[in-house]
Amino acid sequence: MYYWGRYFLETKNSNTNKTKLTPKHTICIKFNSMKWILNRYFLTAFFFVIWLLFFDKNDIFTQKDLSKQLKRLYEEKRYYKTEIEKNNLLIEEFKNNIESIERFAREQYWMKKDNEEVYIVETRKN
Repeated sequence: MYYWGRYFLETKNSNTNKTKLTPKHTICIKFNSMKWILNRYFLTAFFFVIWLLFFDKNDIFTQKDLSKQLKRLYEEKRYYKTEIEKNNLLIEEFKNNIESIERFAREQYWMKKDNEEVYIVETRKN
């Protein structure tokens, strides 16, 4: 057993045949480090944890990659939800206003009427 305690010296009194415990000196029984390391339960738990952290199919590196991928997918989900909201607004505008359909086709898809010519002017960003 490992503990701080007193080491007692056992003495017998020859006249009364009684045993008397007298403190010899205070000692510290040192913790034997190899005993707990070589304990079979500790070794089993240690190798189990190492196996789970590094060798299992769901090891720590895979979990880290999956969490990054999940975060990226949530960001994509948020982006596509905002795009769906924008497109729904455009659809509502197209249902109500025919000129907006023509403007959208000309701006986005460069469509033109038969008697028109379209010139595309690109501006450089400096």
